[in-house]
Amino acid sequence: MKARYIILSVFLFTAMTHVVAADNSDSILNKVDVHTDKVEAFRDCLYDNPAMQSFRHSTSLNNIYVGYSGKWSDKAIRPEYGTGYNKWVGHIDAYIRKKAFTMWGKVLYTNGQVNSILYNESSDFDLVYPYVMADTVGGNTRQEYYYFLGGFSYQKNRFTLGVEGSYEARMEYRTRDPRPKNLTGDLKAKVGATYDIDNGNLVGLAVSARRYKQTNDVELYSETSVPVIYHATGLGTDYYRFRGVNTSTYYKGYSFGSVLDYARKDKRGLFASFGYDYLYLEKIISDLNELPMAEIKEHDQSFSLGYSGGTRTNAFGLLLTERYTNRKGTENIFGTAQSNIYPQISSITQYERETLSAGIKGVYRHSISRASWNIALSAGYTSLKELYAEPVRKIDVASLYAGLTLGGRFYTGQFLIMADAGIKYVGSTKSDITGITSADGALSLPVLQMYDYYANDRIVGKAKIEADYSVKDKYVIFASANWEYSDYSLSNHYNMLEIAIGVKF
Repeated sequence: MKARYIILSVFLFTAMTHVVAADNSDSILNKVDVHTDKVEAFRDCLYDNPAMQSFRHSTSLNNIYVGYSGKWSDKAIRPEYGTGYNKWVGHIDAYIRKKAFTMWGKVLYTNGQVNSILYNESSDFDLVYPYVMADTVGGNTRQEYYYFLGGFSYQKNRFTLGVEGSYEARMEYRTRDPRPKNLTGDLKAKVGATYDIDNGNLVGLAVSARRYKQTNDVELYSETSVPVIYHATGLGTDYYRFRGVNTSTYYKGYSFGSVLDYARKDKRGLFASFGYDYLYLEKIISDLNELPMAEIKEHDQSFSLGYSGGTRTNAFGLLLTERYTNRKGTENIFGTAQSNIYPQISSITQYERETLSAGIKGVYRHSISRASWNIALSAGYTSLKELYAEPVRKIDVASLYAGLTLGGRFYTGQFLIMADAGIKYVGSTKSDITGITSADGALSLPVLQMYDYYANDRIVGKAKIEADYSVKDKYVIFASANWEYSDYSLSNHYNMLEIAIGVKF
């Protein structure tokens, strides 16, 4: 896996260096400014269609950096996530224009530790939930993560075709009991096209497919104290029959989806994107002759409608967003085992989760000579409903939020300085819980902690600064720092810090 990472990194670096030499249409600092413009970022929803990448930027820009990312909290938002992490990061990002072709790619590598994970010994928690392996001991977990993405699009006459592929891999382990050793592989592919129906009005369609697998094994070496290993089934429940030593499992699944787009080639006026994805995932206990314990089916629908306009001096954007997901979990029922083979006799859909988010965002940017400033406002609604059918357990929470971000950037000599600061307030508007108390067993405790987070108001503050220095107008050396703070659950808080140094060209 490391060899693949190195080979792909060298390939991308060589390709980027070759192309940039022929692309001198603009100063390097101005390219950085345009590629990070806040109004441009409002259109990011369009680029789920790889064919739309041809119209994302008019110039090439590539970015290589190394950095550090850390997070610390006095109480985890969810114990399954851990209380924080410390990771080292390596990153390559490329966007290359060459005549009718556009190419882009990304390589990301992180290595570090997630601290104090509890009630979760599986990787990719949000993807495989609620069917995780769990225990009450947990601990710090080492994590190594790889991500590769590459794509290209080709424009001819009114048609543009695009292809994109990505692969994501993760390795997680612990060197003290309980000792998970998890390996994940997530392969995705997209194919898309756009058609210019009239004078720069683009309509687009893309389809996507995904294949996922995770091996999730937990070893216990202690001879004096062995924790109970649970196969969680959601909202504090578990598959009681399979508690104990059945700690070798895996997940496998797939998804497919599509996205429809409309936008103008000149990035002015209305744009819209509608997406849908279907996910199927199965949990299998290897120790029990590949027993198919449970399965997940999820529908994910999203919609964005926006407008961008203005000039290089004064630009603005407005965006409406909506997303709805519905996840159902089905547990299989088995008869009496014969020679360690469990015949499946029935199945029952016990778990369901619905999420809804809807919001509006607006941004305005004003440029004067060698400086600019921007302001962004946001407001919206989010809700979460989780239900376990028998015994009846239910969480129903909702909130309203509002945010403000101020930013600015200016040139001075060979420097470009960029800074942003923002604040977001989330107010709980609904918080109902049924059938879950601390007396219901160990697995109810993380549910109550998660509910406590959603049931109370919270505030998030962010600040980021980056300094870019141009060397002979060929490349940029930069350093950045990004800080985030949140106060939540009445008296708890977390801090997050990211720092990076790198080069852009």
